[in-house]
Amino acid sequence: MKKNKIVSSIEGYTFFIDEKKCFDFETGKHLTGQEIANILNISRVAVSQNLKKGLTKIYRYLRKRNTYLDPVDVVLLMADMFGIKSETQYNNFFKLFNNKIKGEIYKNAKKEFRS
Repeated sequence: MKKNKIVSSIEGYTFFIDEKKCFDFETGKHLTGQEIANILNISRVAVSQNLKKGLTKIYRYLRKRNTYLDPVDVVLLMADMFGIKSETQYNNFFKLFNNKIKGEIYKNAKKEFRS
């Protein structure tokens, strides 16, 4: 079984990131965003927003605590923390960041590749 990492804990439910779905630690079942929304009686958009808020908090915390890391390094550290390995996982992970953070990452990556 593939090792999963905690992404979000909402109202007592703990969900783990996976390539296409989330994993409910309590039941051992893979869930889509819509299934999570149904359990919590919220919209699928709200589930996505909660994940985005959680990842933003982690990103900001890591940037603050590790001032020597640039945005790309922080995202790579987070990806490692969450066990993200495949290109699909990286693409889906990147999509969860808000536009401001995406801009920071893009700007930093562009600068690094020019060097």
